[in-house]
Formats: sequence, structure tokens, C-alpha cells
Amino acid sequence: PTKTPPSDSYSSSHLRQFRILIKRAFKNELKGYSSLFIQAVEALFMSIMIGCIFINLGFDQISVRDRVGLFFIMGGLYPFIVILDTIAKFNAEREIFYREMEDGLYTTGPYFLSKVLSTLPFHTVFLVLYTVPMYWLAGLQPTVKEVPRELSIHLPGCLQ
Repeated sequence: PTKTPPSDSYSSSHLRQFRILIKRAFKNELKGYSSLFIQAVEALFMSIMIGCIFINLGFDQISVRDRVGLFFIMGGLYPFIVILDTIAKFNAEREIFYREMEDGLYTTGPYFLSKVLSTLPFHTVFLVLYTVPMYWLAGLQPTVKEVPRELSIHLPGCLQ
């Protein structure tokens, strides 16, 4: 159980805390380039594997049910991967977070917001690697204008 210092004991504003924390979080993300590479390979592998399961869906009644299953997997699997990634990273940083919070360096709000926004660019790239191959393999609306719509549907899952 940690005690949070009163809000008037912080020597810097929330904006300053956020700016410092987002720079640090982004640098830490870039330092883990092997982890980023593994996540990219994982997203691409899962996309190709699921795309091969649902390859070239037709337009009959069975294919409609298969599409529902594909959309369920597309919408549920990637946010789950993002959540697991976030939990693993926070678990590794937990001691530092508690110590710095007890010292009154920052509050929870700027820390959380900086962690979410620093991972967003990477998870957006991974989302493209996850969605696009699966979308084309399954034969869903094979027009270029539909893919950004599909990505925009799944993008809120990256904000966890």
C-alpha cells in the first residue's frame, strides 16, 4: 500500500509530468526493439494463420456464419494481445512506478496517459500487420477504400 502525497506537494504541473513521462516511455519502447520485432512477427503470423483458416469466404449462408466468426476473432484477439503486453510491461516497471510515486515525482494520470500514448504508434503498425493480410486472405471487400474503414473499427482496441 503506497501513500500518495497531497496534490499540492507536486513541484510540477500535470502537463510537465506528462511531457517528461511520454519522452521516457517512448525511449523505453524504442530500446526494446527486439520486443517490438517479436510483436510485429506475432501480429503478422496470427494474421496469416487466421487468414488461411478463413481463406476466400464466399457469399452463401455458411460463409456468412464464417464471416461472423472471423469478425469476432479480428475484434477480440488483437485487443487481448495489447492488454497482455500492457500488463507485462507494467509488471516489469511496477517497483519503479511505486517508488517514484511515493517520492512525489508524478501522479497516476500523467503516467497512465503517457504509457498509452507512447505505445499507440507501435500498436497501430502492429494492427495494420494484423488486419491487412487477414482481410485480403479472407476475401473481404477487396477494394482499397474498405481497408481503412476496417482499421478504424479495430483501432480503439489499441487504446487500452
